[in-house]
Amino acid sequence: NCVVVACDLPFITTNLLQFLCENSGQSDVVVFESSSGIEPLLAVYNKRCLPVIKEQIKNKHLKVSDFYDKVKTRVIRIDPEHAFFDEKVFTNINTPEDLEKIKEFVSDEMS
Repeated sequence: NCVVVACDLPFITTNLLQFLCENSGQSDVVVFESSSGIEPLLAVYNKRCLPVIKEQIKNKHLKVSDFYDKVKTRVIRIDPEHAFFDEKVFTNINTPEDLEKIKEFVSDEMS
């Protein structure tokens, strides 16, 4: 299995990653769903997905989640019952403005 974590997710926790890995089971893909939708860049992918992914790329279907219906996919909805629940875990940094918001948030948390 391969754990995929986007590099712009500053609030990922070890508990969240451990939960993700522990719930991979026999699935080809295990992916979280947040209030914003499927989170394909925080997921576990089995190497069995590789032929399907290669075919998707060959056919110019480049959206990561486009192949989920072709493999055994488990979607885990994140909600308050999970011990690691925190909606901000899916907050990403794409712009200088995003970075400033994160800095402000962290500063407030540490005060």
